[in-house]
Amino acid sequence: MRPTAPALALIGCWAVAGCAGDGDARAPSGTDLSGRTFVSTEDWSGSGSSFSTPVTVTFEAGGGLTWKADCNTAGADVEVTADRLLVGQIAATEIGCPGRPAKQDRDLGAFFASDPTWGLDGDRLTLSGGGVEAVLQATSGE
Repeated sequence: MRPTAPALALIGCWAVAGCAGDGDARAPSGTDLSGRTFVSTEDWSGSGSSFSTPVTVTFEAGGGLTWKADCNTAGADVEVTADRLLVGQIAATEIGCPGRPAKQDRDLGAFFASDPTWGLDGDRLTLSGGGVEAVLQATSGE
């Protein structure tokens, strides 16, 4: 017995649907970050990292990126690609904090200027660059 055309079409449809996965899985994009704020919940890891918690990172709806640690607030325009944050010229407040907070501000600026990689798993954002990795959690209400 030979299958009819409608039966072949139905089998083809099942085969395509079966290979396509669950339909909900997709790579995160820049729109998944837009308008969201994330806070580091652990000290950033990596050789020589001076970053301690909390560091707050906000992705502005208009394409900007800001971050704040113990002292100053800094920011830049950002282009979010599939795996990198392409950070433009950085501007920062200059409160003039001493010691560790000042070093952390400089190091955070260098980290973001390195165009770090990013990954998003639900409300968990991972940033990596220059041997440093940070895990940040979306703030409540996100």
